[in-house]
Amino acid sequence: FDVNRTYLDFSYSPNSDITFRVTPNLYRQYGGASAEQFGKVAATGSTVNGNLALRVKYAYVDFNKLFAHSKAFSKDKLTFGQQQQPLTDWEEGLYGYRFVNLTPWNYLSLSSTYPGLKLHGPIMLHGKQYLDYEVGVFNDQSFHAYETGDKKQVMARLSYYPFGAISKYQGFGLTGFVDYGYRDAAPDQNINVPITRVAALVHYTTMSNNYGIAGEYDYGRNAFSIGNLY
Repeated sequence: FDVNRTYLDFSYSPNSDITFRVTPNLYRQYGGASAEQFGKVAATGSTVNGNLALRVKYAYVDFNKLFAHSKAFSKDKLTFGQQQQPLTDWEEGLYGYRFVNLTPWNYLSLSSTYPGLKLHGPIMLHGKQYLDYEVGVFNDQSFHAYETGDKKQVMARLSYYPFGAISKYQGFGLTGFVDYGYRDAAPDQNINVPITRVAALVHYTTMSNNYGIAGEYDYGRNAFSIGNLY
């Protein structure tokens, strides 16, 4: 028996305008003792030996009422810090079976969490959601990797519900996602490899959210990793 990953989740709202979230992640480390090289000459020694280590999964602040004066955008938020990127967390909510397998881009190379700045929320009309969006600027490296480059990546997701949705995923929807950035590399390596990820989804969820069906098309350039294939 082994418990190799756990979360502790802390949230604090001093008032209705702001919410802080910090989520430490206890996880099992694996790796050798060879040095990790950054750039052409710099390196850091590694002593990973299977211990349970502590890292931060989420650490961000939500600004909840920047658009409170607007009925259409009243639920929209600005989030700053280490947070969910626009696609994976949303798609896991649509899918509902994160404990069975990863969603496609999360499986192929896109981490669930990046440090950055994001604007997100639904656009409401007459009590129904017709659009749901997330757009942000993030580091090129995720929450569990070093950031060695000097560039950022832009991600955006837009979900359209032509008949309106009462809940976040209910009904018929069309969703598009795009991610554009560069492969993370130290500046002295002079490597500027662009990375593109695209996803297009058609999805339908019943009124009770008990059943759903979805189709997805994905396109990527310089964006695939074999790490999860084993």
